[in-house]
Amino acid sequence: MTLHAARATFLLFPKDDDRFAERVESMAGDTPVRDSGHLEQELRRFYPQAVVRQRDSLGELSPDSETWYVYRDGSPVPADA
Repeated sequence: MTLHAARATFLLFPKDDDRFAERVESMAGDTPVRDSGHLEQELRRFYPQAVVRQRDSLGELSPDSETWYVYRDGSPVPADA
């Protein structure tokens, strides 16, 4: 699933967890851009293995946008896969 917030796009893993997406969306609205650590800390209250990483700026198509990867279980691949 992909969420868009002010100047940022969030790529969520797993993509099919609507509840996780809703929580990220509500928290991302309160998170300053470039503060992935704060968002990760807040998510870990509900998802202890959550990881938030910002894509390197060299990978961005526009200098005015950012992409963040948000992993509910710490990785894009489930542990049981």
